[in-house]
Amino acid sequence: MTTAFSTANDLTDIPPAACPACGGWTNKGGMSQYANSELPVCGRTGCTCLSKRETTPETEAAIANINIGGVTINAEQQLYVIPSYHKGKVSGYSCLGFDYLLQRANAVADWLISEGQQATRIPAEGRGTPRAYGAYLALMSQGSAYNQRTGKRCNGELEPQLIGLENKRVEVTYDDGRTERFWVGKSCGWMPAHLEIKRCTSIGGCATMGPYKSVRVVSDRRR
Repeated sequence: MTTAFSTANDLTDIPPAACPACGGWTNKGGMSQYANSELPVCGRTGCTCLSKRETTPETEAAIANINIGGVTINAEQQLYVIPSYHKGKVSGYSCLGFDYLLQRANAVADWLISEGQQATRIPAEGRGTPRAYGAYLALMSQGSAYNQRTGKRCNGELEPQLIGLENKRVEVTYDDGRTERFWVGKSCGWMPAHLEIKRCTSIGGCATMGPYKSVRVVSDRRR
């Protein structure tokens, strides 16, 4: 799989992630209630509808935009602005930073490559472009599919300093001198992240915010 990013705003050949004919979700699983939607929904790769549609140069850019599910780019704040849909209508928005997208996508690409799979990293020059977002969706779909086939998980979002410290209480020191204590948890899914569990009786927490200046175990027994 080779993806060129020679032109920063090039909208051609974006990996299909949302189909203008079916709304972005195939009938092969995952949010299938959108299968007949006329609106684009940011989602699963593999839909064959797009390949069957005749396009003209005038419609290429529009279809490419639909391919990334109506996502827009806020260059000033360096964010992808992602619409959410409910019953075919926009119900809200979430954001994804340019740098975080590159970090997450390339972590998945590196994992797939290490597993002997074909994958392409997103180069730095693709940062903040529609093409990079389309490639990100394709990599996420590829990673999820590989997990479903093999049961293997991508550890690309785990904080290296906390690996092996799960279920332990740690004190972390940030570069500015602040300290914080929490139990180290780990989320579910094919790409887990470490969690800050504030109390031993808590059942969830936010993602960790490393890297840290130092990490010290203060307790290894969570009651």
